[in-house]
Amino acid sequence: MQALFEQLMGIAGDSEPADLSMCDPETVETARAGAVAAFIEVAAADGNVDDSEVQTFLRFLSETRDPLIRTLFPVDVDVFQNHLASLGKYRDRLLTLKALGDVFEAHPDGARARNALVEMLKQVALADGTVDERELRTLSRLDDMFSGQAVVDFDRMVKRFWLA
Repeated sequence: MQALFEQLMGIAGDSEPADLSMCDPETVETARAGAVAAFIEVAAADGNVDDSEVQTFLRFLSETRDPLIRTLFPVDVDVFQNHLASLGKYRDRLLTLKALGDVFEAHPDGARARNALVEMLKQVALADGTVDERELRTLSRLDDMFSGQAVVDFDRMVKRFWLA
């Protein structure tokens, strides 16, 4: 994985950082693991995280020109691995996903970044050659959550994810 990161770092484009001053700083910090949490939810939905899914995710982060995504999710192997380690519990993943949805809602460019992230997650689902029904359900839930259509009460959100 280190070699892939080094290769991707060489093609990562430069862009001005997004202004996050309109967002709550604690929410922004929680949201920073959100892309990794969303990736985990989609890639693991079919019971297997394929190398092609990881490569699709990392390539998106390195190639995106979206300032909000580049500011929230830098391509860095240590950051990626720290996020993976911190997201071992399902509740932690849901908290970061909710925070990411909150940042998307608060930021003027949030809708564009949300759409780019959802499109990338669709590509992750397609990366292994098949799209499982569980991946489709997960994509739908994440899209709802990021667009503000999901239930915002955390306890209800947890139940919704666990019971489906």
